[in-house]
Amino acid sequence: MDKEGRIILVYRAIGEYYRYVSRLGVAVSEDGTRFKYVDDKPLLIPVSEDEWWGVEDPRITIIDGEPLITYVKWNYRETRLGFAKIVDDEQGFRAIRIGWLDHPVNTKNAAVLENNGRLLLIHRPWDWPPRPSIWVSGLKSIKGRQSVSILDSYPLYVTPEGMVKSGMGPPPLRLDNGDYLLFIHVVKPPEIYLVYAALVDKELKNIKALTSRPVLVPESDWELIGDVSFVVFPSAAIIVDDRILLYYGAGDKVVKLAIADLSELLMVLDKNVVDGE
Repeated sequence: MDKEGRIILVYRAIGEYYRYVSRLGVAVSEDGTRFKYVDDKPLLIPVSEDEWWGVEDPRITIIDGEPLITYVKWNYRETRLGFAKIVDDEQGFRAIRIGWLDHPVNTKNAAVLENNGRLLLIHRPWDWPPRPSIWVSGLKSIKGRQSVSILDSYPLYVTPEGMVKSGMGPPPLRLDNGDYLLFIHVVKPPEIYLVYAALVDKELKNIKALTSRPVLVPESDWELIGDVSFVVFPSAAIIVDDRILLYYGAGDKVVKLAIADLSELLMVLDKNVVDGE
């Protein structure tokens, strides 16, 4: 949401469908449900060899008072992370690349947060044990060539045994008491996406509560059949008047909106505190 109260949605779109190359576009809404395209031109397009097959999976956070996009750079063989800031001036919306993550490769579902004066990267490294899960890593900067180490990282959510993988949905939402609300997608065999809600402590170190059942599952035609079927992929969320507006990819083809009552969801989480809390 910008200073004027408009909701800015950065979405993935396929340009050359026969090659399936991803671009990023931008749309604007006054109420969160009806969106207008800002421009026919993409906000961000592939420009280098490491982005040859697309730029995708954007997550937006505010860093140093400015909106930052953490996005995936895909060259078909591997994925890396890129950082770009959004500029909205007399020239319109623009994305300016400012940095990238060189290591680890094959990480995605990522966003950068500021927490207690420190930059943290939430991401899903494919090769870090035991299974592809959600990790938090210390990050020195978002500018230029960066890397993170497993030695300065910890798992926030470990994919349950028997599941394929998990990943962060939207960047965590800061609640009034300082805790965070986090949506997590978990993929069950063979490739079915489920979405859970979790409550994370102020330091982004421990999950305090986790819904016992998914809060979103593939049900509609758009979710059951698409470019990738059985997909509900949460990517953005905001809190407006005690409602959560959750934007998610359906079937890897369209963007849909799910709405939840924040107070009711927190009541459910209060009844599903994890062991140790």
